[in-house]
Amino acid sequence: MEAFGILASVPVNYHYNHPDSNVYHTRKPFIDLCPLQIGITVYIRFQDFADAMEPYRGNQGDEDWKTKLLVGCLQKINWGPPFLAPFSNHDSLAIELQGKGFPQSPLSALNDKAEQWHRAARKSNARLQRPEYLYERKMNLGECALFDNTRTLNSRRAFEMQDVGKARWLRGTCVDKDPCLNKLRVLQSKFG
Repeated sequence: MEAFGILASVPVNYHYNHPDSNVYHTRKPFIDLCPLQIGITVYIRFQDFADAMEPYRGNQGDEDWKTKLLVGCLQKINWGPPFLAPFSNHDSLAIELQGKGFPQSPLSALNDKAEQWHRAARKSNARLQRPEYLYERKMNLGECALFDNTRTLNSRRAFEMQDVGKARWLRGTCVDKDPCLNKLRVLQSKFG
């Protein structure tokens, strides 16, 4: 649960830099959760939220209730190792603490945070690579696969160097969810 907490709370930088066509930069955690709230109380950490939810779970004998709660709170997975950018010290807390006589410098705080994140990411990646979590399918000509790119981790097998520049078996495109939902609402209002 500690690794999950780090991956859900430490924002990391992502970038895609092709100056002639696209330049993207964003900062977000590996795991995005929906707002964790009970009544007017808002929780920052999932573990605190789960602990507060304990009395509301009833007499469920289910040992995995926290896992089910977690899945219900999961909003997005932001996992793109090829697009990871260097960490930045976006947390001004270390600077404030150092100014008040605390020993940790901003660079030391950044290094600690990066080390914790990398340790948690390695643990998560090892789980993701387990055979029981993989679904593999070779696409045939004319077939199409649709999935929510923020809820399904996806990739393709490595290709051979002699295949560089040749036509790929599978071409992909990503569509942002908001324009699609907008168009669906417009069509629904027009046609019922």
